[in-house]
Amino acid sequence: MRSAAFVIGVLVLAALAVVGYQQSRPAGERAASSGAAPNGADPTAELASRLLLPPYQQDGATYEVRLYPGTLPPDPKVDLPRPAGARLVGSSVRSRNGTPASLDVVLDIPTSTSDVAGFFDRELTKLGWSAAPNRGGPQGGFVPSMLAASKSYCKGEN
Repeated sequence: MRSAAFVIGVLVLAALAVVGYQQSRPAGERAASSGAAPNGADPTAELASRLLLPPYQQDGATYEVRLYPGTLPPDPKVDLPRPAGARLVGSSVRSRNGTPASLDVVLDIPTSTSDVAGFFDRELTKLGWSAAPNRGGPQGGFVPSMLAASKSYCKGEN
């Protein structure tokens, strides 16, 4: 329940950030919004994209997110170990300038947080992955009293 509240809180904050950013832009630069997805696009996909991607473009870069409900992307180039009893909720791939930049995988695992963390530390290390540097937590604003466990791993130079 707390993790659901945290996710909802993050989504609300992201929506507020997008709205605030749009309102701070000059009128000529604001995106037109009629309440419908442009060009007949899937409104759920458009909402997900706006919530999951940066609301601005750095250095003229283009960003894209692809969602894969219930599955991994085709040819994910990652052999992700799965704990016993794990259920794959889905995954997403974020791309920058057409090149995959990150893969997120959501699993439901019927065990304790510390057991899950230990499993991935052990199994991903065997596959040549290492824990990403800790960049600290939220620094103000709406900070939940109980943060969900989250850890990132890196492999290779990038």
